[in-house]
Amino acid sequence: MRRITVEEIKEAYKKTGIKPMRKAFAERRCEEKCGCALTALACSVTSFEFIESLVSADNELDLVYRPVVERVAARLGLNKDYAVGFIGGFDSLPRGWYLQYPTELVGYDDGNLVALAIFAEVSP
Repeated sequence: MRRITVEEIKEAYKKTGIKPMRKAFAERRCEEKCGCALTALACSVTSFEFIESLVSADNELDLVYRPVVERVAARLGLNKDYAVGFIGGFDSLPRGWYLQYPTELVGYDDGNLVALAIFAEVSP
């Protein structure tokens, strides 16, 4: 199973210029592109417009909205359950929030590790 690493996400944020954010998939703020780790990774191989085309009209999305997560996971070659767990971990949701499958738990742990590394770098 393909897993996401801290270095992979750091490189994706650097390559795309997207600013890290939690609790939303993608958003434009004053011409600044912001997004979660999966958004940055997807944009590193597609475009920010691809992500925007998947989210709601106000450019925000409930992160566990499975149809969108599944399309992004497919584009990245990720297991869809892993991607759902990864988003939960990246957003620092409680570990038992509703994860059912072992693959989701692996994704959660990876997402949490990525968030700890990314937000430690951007905090003042």
